[in-house]
Amino acid sequence: FFNSGSRPPSQLTSSSTTAICEDDNGCIWVGTQKGLNKIEADGITVKQYSQNKKWNVLLSDWWVNDIKEDKHGIIWFTTNEQGIGRIDPGNDSVRYFSIAQGLPTCKFEELCIDDEDNLWARSTMGILNMNVVTLQNKLYTEEEGFPSPDDVQAIHYSKYNKKLYILTPYSILEVDSKN
Repeated sequence: FFNSGSRPPSQLTSSSTTAICEDDNGCIWVGTQKGLNKIEADGITVKQYSQNKKWNVLLSDWWVNDIKEDKHGIIWFTTNEQGIGRIDPGNDSVRYFSIAQGLPTCKFEELCIDDEDNLWARSTMGILNMNVVTLQNKLYTEEEGFPSPDDVQAIHYSKYNKKLYILTPYSILEVDSKN
């Protein structure tokens, strides 16, 4: 399809892909070790979201771990060092949420977004819940009865039964995301 050796405009930020998501408009969002790429529905046009426009260099800390679209059409992604990113495809704006915006860490792995506008993201400190509209957040740890972050292997939100699932080596925990 595309690789880092392609000529513009079909060049991805890196051939080392890490995440993929198709949005409701048929665009494919591809995360790499060096950024985020949007492949338009035409399958030809590619937009990179990791280039520093001022210095015209790729940022090495844009390692994208996961990508999801919320019900409002906003693209959310997690990174190793930049926290949680948000792209509004309507106006092409990019915003980050990290320690400076009140998050407990800047490194997040996978994420889920439930039907109540809650983003759930796995980190080495616990599981973050952030409302995508109000941006209020809370970190769930062992103190709240969640498993140790070292034991959490995956999280998944089921649109079928409206529950968050936390996978550990020993169990699958079911969380009612409304409470």
